[in-house]
Amino acid sequence: MKAPICDVCLTSDILCKADKEKMEKGIISESDVRVSRSIYELSKHVRPLKDITIKKVIETNNLVVIVCKEGDASKIIGKSGVIVKKLSKHLGKTVRVIEEAKDMRDFVQKLLFPTYVLGINILYTPEKEIYKIKIPKKRANINTKSLEEIIKKAFGVEAKIVPCS
Repeated sequence: MKAPICDVCLTSDILCKADKEKMEKGIISESDVRVSRSIYELSKHVRPLKDITIKKVIETNNLVVIVCKEGDASKIIGKSGVIVKKLSKHLGKTVRVIEEAKDMRDFVQKLLFPTYVLGINILYTPEKEIYKIKIPKKRANINTKSLEEIIKKAFGVEAKIVPCS
């Protein structure tokens, strides 16, 4: 298993000097450490988890998004979602697993699946840029606040998910 932290830090309760520096610089977060350690513990009992690569973990109050290497999402989810359900129960939050994306649109598309993105518009204001992500109105029953927060943490931009026909 490859994680944002080193193998030594995966198995111990403390961080090595290199990983502490990464955390201070903002390269990794407390979520990266906690979720990586949880998956490592699960990997002792679930063989497919030994071959995965976790790229990043993004967390909000009620949602954890695990960004993994392409092809690893199915291993983390497991047959009928068994592994991701165990992980969700252990973390006490809903867990979404997506494969790394080539750009923001691809990331948002994977994050919102099965809803699809109709378009992304950029609203320029004097203070900042706001990304308006248009989704079909019939799919507007998703928790947009958590997803907007995930996008902000992933790309450092303000995003609004807007239902439209």
